Amino acid sequence: MCSVGGHTFATVVDLKHWVRTMLSSRLDLDRQIFDALLEYHPERERKLRGRTVLRYTAVSMMNGMGLILVFDNGSTESVSWNECCRQAFLNSDRERERRRLSNAVYDLKKAARNEVWDQIQLYRRQHQGHGDGRLDHVGHDYITGQRFEELLRTFVEAEGGVVEVRKFGEVQKILFHDRGLAARWSRYHQQHAILRMETRQDNLRGNIGFKQDDWAKQFVCINPIEPVCR
Repeated sequence: MCSVGGHTFATVVDLKHWVRTMLSSRLDLDRQIFDALLEYHPERERKLRGRTVLRYTAVSMMNGMGLILVFDNGSTESVSWNECCRQAFLNSDRERERRRLSNAVYDLKKAARNEVWDQIQLYRRQHQGHGDGRLDHVGHDYITGQRFEELLRTFVEAEGGVVEVRKFGEVQKILFHDRGLAARWSRYHQQHAILRMETRQDNLRGNIGFKQDDWAKQFVCINPIEPVCR
């Protein structure tokens, strides 16, 4: 969902269709709408170079309708209205919230891996000679046990709360903010994880078909700067 020039659009496709229709009509282009759209162009300042836009003009191009800026000094500049539309959605409040949530989910899982990294490294050292040398990734045996994602989900759901992560130390390592929770997760992983040495391909293949993100969204803190999470 995004708003441009007082109009609201559900998807970027809807916005592009609306702009394309206006350009194809060849009528006087609404300054309010295209001024608002131009604000989203990533190279707006370079395009303007201190000039004032006098009007917007639609032109036919090989790949469709194009948009030309006509300046008060008579000069012109082409601008990608498709890119403006794309950036409008990328910078919408809803999209920013989606990215914040996605980043928080990623940080939760990264922190969970960091908290059990010592167990992973110990297993790696104990099985250095395993296989033909290509089996150099430590994975979770989901045939006889559970995937890492499944272990984490079961643990977090049992804890029944929102997990906050923090960056610690000079290297800014992402870890659980609640160190008691971190200790309980480490113990849980040590007790229930069945590890195995495997190739990188097998390690990545283990999550194919397993939906990873949806479950974690209800458990992450989306604004760790504030003392109270949602």
